Amino acid sequence: EDVATAIKAIYADPKTYDLVQPLPGAKSMLQKLINSGHQVYIATHNWPAQFNTKVQWIKRHFPFMDESRIMAISHKHLLRCDVLVEDKLDNLLVTPHYYRVCVNRPWNTAVYDEVYGIHRVYGCQEIVAAIKQIEKKESED
Repeated sequence: EDVATAIKAIYADPKTYDLVQPLPGAKSMLQKLINSGHQVYIATHNWPAQFNTKVQWIKRHFPFMDESRIMAISHKHLLRCDVLVEDKLDNLLVTPHYYRVCVNRPWNTAVYDEVYGIHRVYGCQEIVAAIKQIEKKESED
């Protein structure tokens, strides 16, 4: 319990976010999606005490993101969206209501993507390409 409290305190400390940088290309990727007409939302898992700090971080790095499109949610499988871009497998391995795009990270590699219909990407530009591929598939169906 003391360890969990200490970890929560680290994430709630605004100084922690001074050390965190967006993925390379994230800003241009989000801007491309928005400019091409996509409705982009940022859904992030947060403890209530850290949410405002996370929103301020997002606004600092992505000033074009409308604050009303930033939400805190633990159970992303509840979202009703077209595509979920995610690095946490728990949110991708449930029966979803969306196409799944997995941003490759060391903690999410032990899965057979094809079994779950996951589009795995290795960088931000690949996210745009995966979404275009999904759009093409949708238009063909």
